[in-house]
Amino acid sequence: MALRAPLHRLLEADFPDDHLVCRLPDLRWSDFQSTVAGFYEALPQTATKPWLLALESPFHFAAALLACWHRGHRAMAVTDHQAGTLAVLRPELAGMITDMDLDSEGLRQIRPKRGSGPIDAGPLDLCHPGLLLYTSGSTGQRKQVPKTLGQLQAELEVLERQWGTATDLLPRLSTVSHLHIYGLLFRLLWPLCKGAPFFDHQFFFWEELLNQVDDKGAILVSSPTHLNLLPAAAGQHLRTRPDITLFSSGGPLSAETACAIAELSGQAPIEVLGSTETGGIAYRQRTGPHDRENPWQTLPEVAVWAEDGLLEVRSPFLEAPESRQRTGDRAQLLSEGRFLLLGRADRIVKLSEKRISLDEVERRIQSHTWVHECRICVETAQKDGQDTQARQYLCAAVVLSDTGLAERERSGEHEVRRLLRKHLHRFFEPAVLPKRWRFPRELPRNSQGKLVEADVRRMFAVNGHTTGPDRERPRFPEIHRTYREADTHFFECTVPADLLFLEGHFPQQGVVAGVVQLHWVHDMIGAITGAPLRVQTLEAVKFHQLLMPGQPFVAEVRHAAKNNKWHFRLYHDGTKFSSGRIIPHTE
Repeated sequence: MALRAPLHRLLEADFPDDHLVCRLPDLRWSDFQSTVAGFYEALPQTATKPWLLALESPFHFAAALLACWHRGHRAMAVTDHQAGTLAVLRPELAGMITDMDLDSEGLRQIRPKRGSGPIDAGPLDLCHPGLLLYTSGSTGQRKQVPKTLGQLQAELEVLERQWGTATDLLPRLSTVSHLHIYGLLFRLLWPLCKGAPFFDHQFFFWEELLNQVDDKGAILVSSPTHLNLLPAAAGQHLRTRPDITLFSSGGPLSAETACAIAELSGQAPIEVLGSTETGGIAYRQRTGPHDRENPWQTLPEVAVWAEDGLLEVRSPFLEAPESRQRTGDRAQLLSEGRFLLLGRADRIVKLSEKRISLDEVERRIQSHTWVHECRICVETAQKDGQDTQARQYLCAAVVLSDTGLAERERSGEHEVRRLLRKHLHRFFEPAVLPKRWRFPRELPRNSQGKLVEADVRRMFAVNGHTTGPDRERPRFPEIHRTYREADTHFFECTVPADLLFLEGHFPQQGVVAGVVQLHWVHDMIGAITGAPLRVQTLEAVKFHQLLMPGQPFVAEVRHAAKNNKWHFRLYHDGTKFSSGRIIPHTE
């Protein structure tokens, strides 16, 4: 099955003007053409540096991408727009195309607008390195990965060849961002070239997403983080929705989740293995509850080897398609393109579906004047003692410098830890920041002076079934995801089952006290503004329902610039836990 419009000739497609390109909002082919023209007219004729596409709207992103390519420019996409990340990228950029309010000091900024009409577009050069993506890479440094139009087109053709008939022209709904290679291909470029509508809205709640599926069905593009919640959050809803095909990528999906979804909907998610550097590699779809060793099957035109136990790939999606590229995955080959994955061989880990370099986290911490040396390790918090529901998090062992030791003496260890987290937040999202910290006098080394990893991990070793004095119980919610819509910030959280502040209200039931909820909101506002919030007074603060251990919730925080008040509410699925307003000092 062929794509209706190849990527390099997309603007020459014969779609009628009223062809539906996206939903929420509904936008047509004529809207897409005029939006491309608006970006095209705003771009200069020449540019030696790439343009950063910092666009929340997939529709705007696709239009800006086409405009850059037809101008002969390169585009860049990154998965976060933290102030520290933008500061690092600024010297590399010609400007920024954005529909968000971001710090663009020193950068030319282009906003979405309609143009005068369709541009006079011919075919694009498939060899043009039109898109620059970033990944952490195997060295710990952020690695720039250029993608030519030919690489992207080759992958879209393989996706259509593999799943084109099954997906037909069903609409695409997604819980993943278009700024990642997986979301870019599956939720945006593939349906755009195929002629299927995509939703311009990124969903965070399954009930909201499934309410958008009509009787014809849909394609859902998601990740293990969201799919793990699907059976409990909307299992009954899923049973009533026919012809739903689920794709999953970005991390390992547990056999239990895959089989639970298969029992509810009639088919397990299609899991896709790949990376920014390699593109798609393989896929699998579990067949039953006993299918735990389900191997991966290579995608069409992809070949794999296992050299020295490491997976090597050759495919048309690579920068050098005739050469093999070694990955950091350990693998066992079976037959006919089938293989088993045996884990990572480097220090790149995935937390909350984000690929994180432990080396980069260490480097960022050590750039602070309070830090002499640091080592990051990964620990696993088990739920009910079962590995299948394990959650991984980072731990930081930090040797303070003389300046840091003096600050700890003056302000206390809690304040040092808070400010180091704030420093890291300039480069990483809250969900992947270290959850536990230790401040030893020195890191453990052997007689040859080499770091002993096992001894570092031992600093954080605790009994998962006890709450003895050595256990560092969490004081803050687990933050799974943060996002922003206009001037409102959202934090998707869960109350830890072993939260330190649960006791003291009811003998038989731990609850999160109102003052603790206010403290969490206070810290979230500080993370948004980048500075501690000094509170003048509170207004209309109400605690509507008890917030319990293990309870998922959303913290919604909005700044009203007109009267300089912060509005907040904590809620989940129609249940409101607390709400109110915070008025800061204006000094």
